[in-house]
Amino acid sequence: MNKQETAQILSYIKVAYPAYAAKMTQEDAAMAINLWHSMFADDDIRDVGGAVKAYICTDTSGFAPSIAQIKDMLRKLRADEQELTAGEAWELVSRAAEDGYYNSKKEFDKLPKIVQQALGGCHKILRDYSQMDIRTFETIIRSQFTKEYNTILDREKEMMMLPPQVKEYFRGLKESTATKMAQLEEGERKT
Repeated sequence: MNKQETAQILSYIKVAYPAYAAKMTQEDAAMAINLWHSMFADDDIRDVGGAVKAYICTDTSGFAPSIAQIKDMLRKLRADEQELTAGEAWELVSRAAEDGYYNSKKEFDKLPKIVQQALGGCHKILRDYSQMDIRTFETIIRSQFTKEYNTILDREKEMMMLPPQVKEYFRGLKESTATKMAQLEEGERKT
């Protein structure tokens, strides 16, 4: 979205929520446009406009939306498929573990990426789960998986709401950390 499109989006909000800009000076308006533009620079105006309209249609508070509320609405509107609850994700893991002894890789590859992450990113865990006592699997392992899954889901939601430059910063930081860890592991193997 460019600055002109951002101004158009903010004008929708101004019309729907007249008190939002009642005492806003031109300097305040310019700052609001710059801020909203920086937060939605990588987004298409149709997507942001749709999110703003969805917010307006569903809002019962009477207050203009915050950037975070529009980002959250965008995330919901963009979801390719309904987000899995932790219980639904566990059901997938449980079914995959049933055939996990001989087919752990195949079963792991069928799982959504976020479920794979919650399993530690390794298919071999399904093989371990397939041999586990059912009570331990359905209580302790389920509890651990649910906690990890919800943590990852929350982190993913937060990352999706960040502006592009902040996402890029965190990606670079993550890659730098991964590179340093690989170098440390390589150094330990040599000694």
